[in-house]
Amino acid sequence: MANRVLDRLLPVLVVLAAAADRDLLDGAHGHAGPAAAWGCCARPPDRDGTIRPVTDKPAVPVAHAVSVLTLLVGGALVSALVSGTAETYEQVQSSSGIASFDQPVLGWMVRHRSTISDTLITLFTNLGSRTWMPVIATVAVLALARLWRTWRPVLLMAAATLGSTVMTSAAKVLTARARPPQQLAVPPYESTPSFPSGHALNATVVALLLAYIAVRHLRQHWASTLAVVGALAFAVAMGLSRVYLGHHWLTDVIAGWGTGAAWAGLVVAADQMSLRVRDRRRQRVADPQVRTATG
Repeated sequence: MANRVLDRLLPVLVVLAAAADRDLLDGAHGHAGPAAAWGCCARPPDRDGTIRPVTDKPAVPVAHAVSVLTLLVGGALVSALVSGTAETYEQVQSSSGIASFDQPVLGWMVRHRSTISDTLITLFTNLGSRTWMPVIATVAVLALARLWRTWRPVLLMAAATLGSTVMTSAAKVLTARARPPQQLAVPPYESTPSFPSGHALNATVVALLLAYIAVRHLRQHWASTLAVVGALAFAVAMGLSRVYLGHHWLTDVIAGWGTGAAWAGLVVAADQMSLRVRDRRRQRVADPQVRTATG
């Protein structure tokens, strides 16, 4: 199953990368304007036949190639996450591989519980519930939208959380995996199917999207690093809290992390493609030579 997912997903990612940088491909075939026909270091000849070198506006900017490479690397990472999630489910069905750690890890968590830790971790895990996670995401993106005076964070988070909610519900119905025995769980108990962990999946999506939005606007390197580390720590802690409380198996959480990270990656890739299209349009409006070439 994992191999089938990769076989179907990778060609799509390659096509998306090509579409995202179609100006690069057009330039390679002579459709990016007069400069493309004369190479990266020359412009079309003047009326008197003089050919003048151009070094500031190559026909195929290095930045274009870098952006395509970034998209392909990101796509490969997304496909690896999807493949890993599919492989995890296969191992759950066969009770092999990583699924063999489900019982030992849960047993270790149960043995290390205490009244205080049960209470604190229950309060923390409630942040990832269907009630509180949307509130946290909404407040965060509205604050960022007001701070940076753009509605883009709101639109991104709305698309990301809608998709993650649909994926969680659909996956639970399709897999219908039983949760750990109720006698091993800390109340309040859960009754929905176990695979994947909705808390882990949605927390991963929200945390990674917030980190992405923050990194795009932050100027200090340390602040960007802190945003990414904080997002990862929150997602990991949310997933482990579900195992500690006996509400999920370890493999449920791993699948939630993988699916959430893959979906967040796709949303980020779509946003980057949208930004590229917007920037190209602005460049065509601002640059008379580009307007003439593309008009």
